[in-house]
Formats: sequence, structure tokens, C-alpha cells
Amino acid sequence: RYITFNDNAMIGALKVLREIAKRKEYYLFVDEERRRKAEKAVEKAIPLILKLQVEINGKKTVWATQYNEKTLKPADARKFEPASLTAGESVGIVRFLMLDSKPNQEIIDSIEAAITWYKSNKLSGIRWEKVKGENTVVKDKNAPPIWARFYEFETMKPIFIGRDAVIHYDVMEIEAERRNGYAWYVSEPNELIEKDYPKWKKKVSGEQ
Repeated sequence: RYITFNDNAMIGALKVLREIAKRKEYYLFVDEERRRKAEKAVEKAIPLILKLQVEINGKKTVWATQYNEKTLKPADARKFEPASLTAGESVGIVRFLMLDSKPNQEIIDSIEAAITWYKSNKLSGIRWEKVKGENTVVKDKNAPPIWARFYEFETMKPIFIGRDAVIHYDVMEIEAERRNGYAWYVSEPNELIEKDYPKWKKKVSGEQ
């Protein structure tokens, strides 16, 4: 029942609906009535996505993994997925907003705020890799930036949670089963910042 961005669930569905609405080749079999319904669904979704972008101390940041469908407040998911900012799924949300060929100022501001947040909250000097079969944080001053999957709302600190739902600030403090069985760090924001964002800026400015 929640509004679920976790694992790109909602964004994946919206991308399909958008392609149906745009009469993309693979979806030409969809009848006009359903196509219009898909179009309306996307039109309703975008203002909601913009509204759900978490604001902290007067500044928009990124998104939570899921929200209560009535209060629109960030909501807990599984025990190891507390209400928090997500650097992972927010990449897909930003990319979805970038699909708009003629974005209004609210969409532009939303994307710019998210990019600013990513740049401000990158983690440098570490790699997340398997060492002797165990996922481990390795210090490496030459490592490209990475981001934690989850960030605490007020402090912007990376957080890591085991099946006991206790929040830790060091991934090595959670049990091996969760440490090795979940994507606690993500690198996708690099491509968003270095490739998608410059391309989108050119499109918005009319350079291409």
C-alpha cells in the first residue's frame, strides 16, 4: 500500500506507463482508452514525486525508499530498511524526471537540488569489495566516489542496519549475513553526475 521507490518499483512501472502514453513502438498494441489512462497516471505521478522530495533545513535533498500513502511521510520497510534518504533509488527518480523534454521550473529545481545533494554527500577514499569472501570497506585514496545506500535525515550520516533494526554508522558492525547480502553502497550516482546530468543540462538549455 505504500508509495514504494525501493528497488525502483514505482519508477519502473511509471517508465512503462510513460512509454505507453508516448505511443512507443513496443506498446502500439495498447488501445487508446488504456493509453489515456497511462498518460493520466504519469501526469498525476510527477507532481507527487516532486512533493515527496525530502526537504531538510529548508533545502531539498533526495528521496526516501517509500512513503505512507496517506500522510506522505517517509516510512519504514523491512527491519533493515528504515525511513531514511536513499542514494540508490533516488538515481532512478532523477533519471525519470530528466525524461521530460520540456521540464517546468519545479522539475528543474528538483533535479538541481538532488545533484547538489549527491555532490555534497559522496564518500571518498574507500572501496566496497569482497575480501576473502566477506564484503569489506577498504581504504583507497584513488577510489572513485561511492555513496551509502541510506543516509540519516538530520545528520546526513550513512547508516547500516541488521535484522535487529538497530542503526549503526559502521557497516562492519552489522551481522555478516546482512553485510554480505545487501547493497550497502552504490556507485550509480557517478554516472548520473558525470554523464546524465551534463547531457540533460544541454537538452534543457537548447544546445541539442
